[in-house]
Amino acid sequence: MRPRLILCDLDMSLIGRDYQPTIQLDAFKLLVRQMMEAGDLFGLNSDTPYEPLRRWMGIFGFTGPIVSEKGAIVSTLSGSHLLTRQQVIGWHSVKQLIISSLRSAFPDFALTEEYYLDLLSNQRGLDARSGTMIVINPFRLCGFGLHVWTNQLTPDYGAYPSVVGTVKVVLDRLGITELVDIDANAECGVLILSSAGLDKELAVPVLRRKYRGYRVIAIGDGRSDARLLGHVDLLCAVSNAAAELQAVADFVATEPITAGALEILQRISTKPLGKRRRA
Repeated sequence: MRPRLILCDLDMSLIGRDYQPTIQLDAFKLLVRQMMEAGDLFGLNSDTPYEPLRRWMGIFGFTGPIVSEKGAIVSTLSGSHLLTRQQVIGWHSVKQLIISSLRSAFPDFALTEEYYLDLLSNQRGLDARSGTMIVINPFRLCGFGLHVWTNQLTPDYGAYPSVVGTVKVVLDRLGITELVDIDANAECGVLILSSAGLDKELAVPVLRRKYRGYRVIAIGDGRSDARLLGHVDLLCAVSNAAAELQAVADFVATEPITAGALEILQRISTKPLGKRRRA
């Protein structure tokens, strides 16, 4: 049997809204280790930047490739990065201009550049006179991300629209609005900017060249995972997956998030799945 390269999405596929796995990981990690001993490889494929994904690889026991920032970068655990396409936006400069504009527009907000999960894990709010904090993601290489939170580390729904509006003004001033995908999630207080046209499937040809002979299997929950149809050998969905993914997946788990991912791995390891027949 051909070895398998199994690529898992992270948010709402392996971890829930509280940024934690939804089951104890003993059985999950044991199965992953057994499958790796048999020749399979496990990696992550997510919109999340490389550095946080590297941390999660250790938590889940994965040792394979890391696809980060919505297919923009393919990396190894050692930190060797390969861009899947040439960048047309100088994101470092854009980031500095956005930060400068936010500081000017919101002098009473606390603004910090650090990983948001570190703040959450330490339950460390910032001392903002207004009660609002802007948390810039320090790890994005091919985009920009921030959270708009209260000092209690919850989304600041009142401040969020103004912050997003200020960022959009910067993009307009730079003349790059049409070159940027804007993912504005007001419910979570999150804003993510990325180069237009990025998709997870961009990484698949790179992976196939590097891991010749491997059967590529994807596990996910979102519409971006649905676009892997036709690019991977097998497409699987956890039960909480978006309707667009469930409609095209070769296998849909009966369980959500981490439990669903474990169910998929158990099925793969005991009864090889074939492509779903479509009308």
